[in-house]
Amino acid sequence: MRDPVLRMVAGLALLCLCLACSSATAPGPQPCVSDPDCPGGLECIDGYCQQPCMTSADCPDGQQCVSGVCHTPCQDDSQCADGERCRDGFCRPAEPTDGGDGDGGNQCQDADGDGYGPGCPAGPDCDDEDPSANPGAEEKCADGKDNDCDGETDEPDCGCTPGEVVSCYQGPAGTEGVGICSAGHATCRGDRSWGECLGQVLPEDAESCDGRDEDCDGDTDEEVSNPGFCSSLGVCAGTEAVCEDGTWQCPYPPEYQVPDTTCDGIDNDCDGVPDSGIDCAGTCCRPGQICRFDACIADQGGCSSDADCQEDSYCQDGDCLPYGVGPRGDDGSNPECTRLIFAGLFQPSLQCQWLGPPAGDPYPNHLQVLGTPVVVDFDFDGDPATVRPSIVFNSYDGLDGDSGVVTTLDGVLRIIDGATCEIQFSLGPYLNGCNPPAAADLDGDGRPEIVAHLNNGGVIAYRYDAASGSWQTLWTGHDSNGAPVTFSEGATGWGGPSIADLDDDGSPEVLSGGLVYDAGGLLVDSSLGLAVLWRIGFPAAADLDADGRVELAGGVALWEFDPAGRRWVQEWGGAGNGYTAVADFGTFGADPAGDDRTVLDGIAEIAVVANGSARIDNVLGRTVFGPYSLPSSSGGGPPTIGDFDGDGRAELAAAASDSYTVFDPDCRGAPDPAFCPTGRSDGILWTQPSQDHSSNITGSSLFDFEGDGSVEAVYADECFVRVYDGKNGRVLYSQWRSSCTWNENPVVADTDGDYAAELVVPANESCGTSPDLVDGMGGLPYDTSPGGLPMDPLFAGLPCNDDGDCLSGNCDAGLCRCSGDAECGGATDGFVCAPPPAGTPGSGSTCRAEWRGSMHGIRVYRDALDRWVGSRTIWNQHAYAVTNINEDGTVPRTSQAQLNWQVAGLNNFRQNVQGDLHPEYSPDTTAGQGVFSADCPGGVLTLTVRICNRGTSPIAAGVNVGFFDGDPDQGGTLVCSATTSGDLQPGQCQDVSCAWADAPTDQGHDIVVVSDYDGQRNECLEENNRAYIPGAICRLQ
Repeated sequence: MRDPVLRMVAGLALLCLCLACSSATAPGPQPCVSDPDCPGGLECIDGYCQQPCMTSADCPDGQQCVSGVCHTPCQDDSQCADGERCRDGFCRPAEPTDGGDGDGGNQCQDADGDGYGPGCPAGPDCDDEDPSANPGAEEKCADGKDNDCDGETDEPDCGCTPGEVVSCYQGPAGTEGVGICSAGHATCRGDRSWGECLGQVLPEDAESCDGRDEDCDGDTDEEVSNPGFCSSLGVCAGTEAVCEDGTWQCPYPPEYQVPDTTCDGIDNDCDGVPDSGIDCAGTCCRPGQICRFDACIADQGGCSSDADCQEDSYCQDGDCLPYGVGPRGDDGSNPECTRLIFAGLFQPSLQCQWLGPPAGDPYPNHLQVLGTPVVVDFDFDGDPATVRPSIVFNSYDGLDGDSGVVTTLDGVLRIIDGATCEIQFSLGPYLNGCNPPAAADLDGDGRPEIVAHLNNGGVIAYRYDAASGSWQTLWTGHDSNGAPVTFSEGATGWGGPSIADLDDDGSPEVLSGGLVYDAGGLLVDSSLGLAVLWRIGFPAAADLDADGRVELAGGVALWEFDPAGRRWVQEWGGAGNGYTAVADFGTFGADPAGDDRTVLDGIAEIAVVANGSARIDNVLGRTVFGPYSLPSSSGGGPPTIGDFDGDGRAELAAAASDSYTVFDPDCRGAPDPAFCPTGRSDGILWTQPSQDHSSNITGSSLFDFEGDGSVEAVYADECFVRVYDGKNGRVLYSQWRSSCTWNENPVVADTDGDYAAELVVPANESCGTSPDLVDGMGGLPYDTSPGGLPMDPLFAGLPCNDDGDCLSGNCDAGLCRCSGDAECGGATDGFVCAPPPAGTPGSGSTCRAEWRGSMHGIRVYRDALDRWVGSRTIWNQHAYAVTNINEDGTVPRTSQAQLNWQVAGLNNFRQNVQGDLHPEYSPDTTAGQGVFSADCPGGVLTLTVRICNRGTSPIAAGVNVGFFDGDPDQGGTLVCSATTSGDLQPGQCQDVSCAWADAPTDQGHDIVVVSDYDGQRNECLEENNRAYIPGAICRLQ
């Protein structure tokens, strides 16, 4: 190729060459036929040996390049060599007609038509092939021509025309227009000089495999460098990449396969790992995998039980299989996941407490809780799929000591979060401060309303307005003229409203004493009057005789509601009044001869307690059991009914001034131990002393905390709240509290939606009650703690099953032994390390319940070991029965309501149950294989793992997941933690992530992930909670 030159089509600016003139006549041009005829450097052009050129720079001094040939400028023939003539301003080889004397020599020979040429009047032309070049033309700049025939080309004083654009190319000669190379353009500047050559594409140094000629030599993709990206593993070893059709290709051998389906033990997919040779339903398992149930799975080694399997797997026929494969592949849960029942193992701990409103509350002194709280989910979060219950109760300032019924000392409703006890709303005042509220969906909007007694004896209903996020008055009880229904101050006594559908219209009624209000607040029946029930009471309404109509069970009478007349109609009367509860105690008709305790006839009986006695009446008004005196007691509060001893039959319980007693119709005459395990014959299953010297008429509630089929009784007297073993009355748990006592009782419900029961206990400081150190509890003296405070003499200490159940690590004779208070829990747990009651088996001090003074507010307790079974998330009124209210707060229609005593597993009153949950079912969290993020902004590495519930029971949100750098059992450190964000039903999973700050950048670390790493949740299996994230490392960007 020729050396690069600068060429401007239409002429680039060149240095002006001076024409060298000589008086000597040079030799003429040599004739030729072809290039070999010419001496060196000359070519045969137009029959003469001439100097070829591209520009004048290629010509000898004194010559110029004209039409690719070097010529000497001239004015006439005298300046030309022999054999040349001066034509068009340049010496050229003479034509045959040159110099002749004929007419042709005198004619104007103008080849380019510009009027100049030999014999032309205007004179000769210096370039008769270019009309723009003649002696009369003006010199043009930068076109490489002698336009004015003055012997000079593009004189130095000549510039270009501003804005003029010409084509340009600065690449090597012969490359323009070849391959990728192309010309650009240059533009004349304002100073009449040429600008840069823009847009030109010049040759590149090397070719690449892309189907283009980058070096503009006419060849494509030649001499390219091999990239070396072909695999050199397996059957691909030795393969060199080739460039074909502008792309690199790897000509692998025929045995190459992706995926590798040959299962021949050869690395056919060239990933460096030969296949396992295990064909699994047409899929070749990878090394380290096994084939089970037509699926290739990681070989985790052998197992003998699920406890040997990690990373969300289970043991099947000696191998750990991932959930989703094999027998547990459909619903992704373990049907054998059940909880172990530890009867009597009670270790509640304080979950939260409400001690008063926050600063700025308009009722700062309303701290005392005198009545039974209710639990209900108002759907404050607007998501019906989530369950986040609230606790509702009346609060009172307690300054007058008269039960909170004076107009100027009104009650205020409090609504608190069931999980945290934080205040949500306050409603009032002008309520009867000792009356418990009730809650149900009155207006059919899918959200429960609250009903409460006003301090003037009237009734008020509140509804939550989701749009404004506030509570509003739905209605105040009124007559047909719209006038408020009112009575005297405190007319409702200590009673509370109940809610039921009385007339089968699907719209509930509100019962206040003997009054009936419809769902809109209209008083529809006042025939019985407000005070017909015992001390206003808590109306117990249900279809007792299964005739399709609702009855009201009053101790003094039985009334049936007439839907047509919308009024109560008395069926019988004349018995002694009292507090009531209803259940099926057997078959009891008009004739006592047909009485049969062993057969449940589907007809309810009425338990009645008042004036120091308890009895059972049938629906005909005949007393079929009792009356029996309440041991060593006066008074007697609202009764509770349930299966205390697990015999499948109902018993009733009542609290009075100095005792809490369970009555059992089977404990008469010659009792059968199968139905009266205590062997008593006085109608009593068991009784325990208590102290209720103020009201004598408190209530109690029931719950089967352990899911073993026998209920536990929960009762709070003036000084302690206790949980009793339903079979024998042994106190399983005790905690100090204080109350002047009204009709209140603790309640059991799932207050936080965690699928486990909580215990809600009200307290107040009214009357200044304290342990009676003179008379004790029914004559039983209080023990004294090492600090000089009274201790519950009925509670021997925190029970245990083994050493692991005790903070001290010392379980002896079923009780945790301690050497100091720290081994009995925190300051709020209310336990002190002290010698057990006399006669307690085993050795060493135990954790005793110590009375630490008066208190007020609400306390919520949960099981410290998370072993309590689940409960319904509702307790909507004092006269609570499971079938009277749906869990969403709606009231069953009369004709659709199940009769509690006809439902298997129920037949109870003031008892909560598991609802749709099974008491023996249990959750089981697992952790699947985790990953770490590809990026690591700011040195923070995201670790992610999938957490699943493989059990048979749901598990609530908030499961703690720990990420450890190394095995935590071997000293691995916690680098970060996270919690599950939602409830996990059986078989459900969710991804959980945490941020590891200052993650390692030098080398990968093996992360061990543990679900429920702090052991806060009880599972059917605790040993299968691990997963692994190998080689976690922060790759800084």
